[in-house]
Amino acid sequence: MSLFKRKEVKPAKTKKAKTVAKPAAPKKKTSKTKKTSKSGTSKKPATAKKPAEKKTSKSTSKSGKPKTSATSRKTGSNIGKVYRGRTKYIDKENKLERNYVVVVDDGNNVTISKLKSIKIVDINGKNADKALVEINSTRYGLTKRTGVDFQRFDKNRMSGKELNLKDKDVFPEGKERFKLGSHDTNRAIKHTEKGQKKGDD
Repeated sequence: MSLFKRKEVKPAKTKKAKTVAKPAAPKKKTSKTKKTSKSGTSKKPATAKKPAEKKTSKSTSKSGKPKTSATSRKTGSNIGKVYRGRTKYIDKENKLERNYVVVVDDGNNVTISKLKSIKIVDINGKNADKALVEINSTRYGLTKRTGVDFQRFDKNRMSGKELNLKDKDVFPEGKERFKLGSHDTNRAIKHTEKGQKKGDD
């Protein structure tokens, strides 16, 4: 046996080559042509909204004709006009003629009320005749204080037909003498409407 031990020669360690990562290529910038919303969808250019057109609806009846309200029927072209009428065809008075005002006009026939002079006044000089509503007599060239009576007349007493302004027997002049102002007309209509309700009761 030899006195010296042999040294075991270990194989030299080989260093592993380190792999160096290549630098990432710079990203190319792309020009954004469209703006994207948060959801990722492209927004369309805003367009001006057209103003909403108002729809004008006209109420029509079953026959297809536009409906007319009660007020339009009550306010015909002859409402408020004063005509000279022959009383025997209209009223039971002995007076030959008097002035009548149109309070209803349906386009063909009329309803009228008579004009009468005011004879009853209170201590303040105001009209005290409840059957009459006073109108502005000076405005229409009337010599006496005048009011519209509550009674309404719509038929010819002789023929029984409805009153028509074209009937020369009833309205010989064929044309109005004057027309009441809007204030007097409205008061006359309301007064005669109340009188009509009382008569019905």
